Amino acid sequence: MDFSKNDFSQARIGDKCYSIIDGEGYIESLCNVENRERPIRVRFGQTIDRQYTRTFTLQGRCDKEDIYPTLYHSTPHFEIPERPKRKVKKEVKVWAIITKDGEVYQLFKYQPAINNPDYGLLEFTKEIEIEE
Repeated sequence: MDFSKNDFSQARIGDKCYSIIDGEGYIESLCNVENRERPIRVRFGQTIDRQYTRTFTLQGRCDKEDIYPTLYHSTPHFEIPERPKRKVKKEVKVWAIITKDGEVYQLFKYQPAINNPDYGLLEFTKEIEIEE
């Protein structure tokens, strides 16, 4: 998000705004810029008994030392990048029962116990790359 566009120098009394700390509010008063570090006074709260005010700089910061603003002209929308999928190499083993004729009878993810002399057991190991 480009914070350089967050400028309240043209704001008017009654303009709606949004604070990431306090939620929706409106500009209650503007003071002389030369005399105050935080010339914007914003009223927050939905009901009369829960209303309060907070002051901000012309850049929407609570304090001039703050790095990022907390007051915006509207609800900010931050773009969160999608987490890249990692490719992981895993070793996979499978077992197959094979008949005397050479036909594969069945595949298993685990090693089966075979007590029949007519069948043989083959083990395959392969390293594959999967996305997590």
